[in-house]
Amino acid sequence: MNKRLIPYIFLTISAAILDIVTKLVVQANLKLGQSVPVIEDFFHLTYVLNQGGAFGSRLGSNVFYLVSALIVIGLVIFFLYREFGKNSYVDFALFLILGGAVGNLFDRIRMGAVVDFLDFDFFKINFFGYQFDRWPTFNIADAEVTVGIAILLLSFLFGLGRQVESERDNHDSNNMESGADLT
Repeated sequence: MNKRLIPYIFLTISAAILDIVTKLVVQANLKLGQSVPVIEDFFHLTYVLNQGGAFGSRLGSNVFYLVSALIVIGLVIFFLYREFGKNSYVDFALFLILGGAVGNLFDRIRMGAVVDFLDFDFFKINFFGYQFDRWPTFNIADAEVTVGIAILLLSFLFGLGRQVESERDNHDSNNMESGADLT
């Protein structure tokens, strides 16, 4: 196994476990629909079951979301197989997304829905005629996937991340041209 994979695999496993454990703690300590203020009106722990997708969207049944999660996991693994080691930011983002996807997949398999509990009141949003008074309730896995996607976008838009293999290849070829001994 490539030793550079170990910290990333640890990241994915930790991300999934953090999500799963926090959901189990919420389920053990709150009743469905119960909301506990943590910071006045700004932040609550609110236990809800989300049978849909992001922001409570309902594009299909649980089977649709289950299959979608499996496809996302498959695509992330495929991209990691093809691209791992080329950009450290992309690697980090994909392994973080993978951890979040596994966390939510666990809930879909276990209950046919996803446990959401992080309930924030950031600001009022009016989006295409829909009024949001509070930010939609979400979970740790959703945050992991969102942060991962943001890192990917920033990486692609602004060229963040170093090209790990290409820098090493350039360094090695420069050493060979200069006659440096690489052994």
